[in-house]
Amino acid sequence: LSIINVYFASYFYYLGEDITTRDSYFLMPIIDIIIDFCNTPGAKLGTKIGTKYVLILMLIFHSSSLMILLKAQSFYLLLLSLSLLGIGSGISSLTYLRNAWKYFPNNQGLIYGIILSSSGIFSTLLVVLADFVVINPNKENTLNGIYPKYVADNVYKYNQIIVIVLGSIDRIGFLLIYDYDKLPETQ
Repeated sequence: LSIINVYFASYFYYLGEDITTRDSYFLMPIIDIIIDFCNTPGAKLGTKIGTKYVLILMLIFHSSSLMILLKAQSFYLLLLSLSLLGIGSGISSLTYLRNAWKYFPNNQGLIYGIILSSSGIFSTLLVVLADFVVINPNKENTLNGIYPKYVADNVYKYNQIIVIVLGSIDRIGFLLIYDYDKLPETQ
């Protein structure tokens, strides 16, 4: 999502915030730090309460994040939204990886690669969708670090798409994950 930062800056600039694209560069590193900070506590929590319960917490954080994203009228609300998304992603990522490793104990590296590659490909597709299709299809340039108003106005439409896509993926993933420790014994 890092390329989308510059579009968010323009969006909030036209809402009256005194902001440029340079001001938005810190967003993704902060979100990555939040995700990294929440990984270990999330894994420990997953061991104690189970994968499904950690994923319920993730759904709460992600849903809250996406609702705030749609209503965000300031750059600080965007920061709050992305921080909640980071917390949810952080607490759940090692938990579902640990669960997947239990299903495939002899192929943990392969499973790790498949899950991380899928995540990276998905993120790349979202950026391409934003940059080339929804927000800036005409590849407009910035003027003093701000995109034209019509480009900035497309950010809200993209946010709606993100809410639908991420919300759907979160819920489908939740329904498909079954905690390995809770599997019934087979004869």
